[in-house]
Amino acid sequence: MQPQIPKDPVVPELTEVQINELTDIVFLSKEISPCDAIFVFGGTHPGHWEATIDAYNRSLGKMIIITGGVSPTGIKHENWVDKTVPEAHDIVKKSN
Repeated sequence: MQPQIPKDPVVPELTEVQINELTDIVFLSKEISPCDAIFVFGGTHPGHWEATIDAYNRSLGKMIIITGGVSPTGIKHENWVDKTVPEAHDIVKKSN
C-alpha cells in the first residue's frame, strides 16, 4: 500500500510572510523556475494533468507527485470517463 497524505493534517502556525510566499507559489505570482518535483492535487479537470505533463516536458520538474482518490460526491468533470478509478491512477495512465 502506498503512503497516504492525511485528509486533515495538523497545520503549523504560519507567519504573514510564509502565507504570502505560499500564495505566490500556488497561484504562480512569480516566474516559474525548475524544481525537484511537480505536485498535483487531486481533481478531475483534464487541465490538472495536461498542464503537469507540459511542465514536466519543459523540464520544470524532475518528477511528478500525484494525489487524488475517488470523489466522495462521485461528481467529476464531464470529460472524465471512468468515475470509479482513483484520480491519481487515471492521471498516471493518461501521462504515459
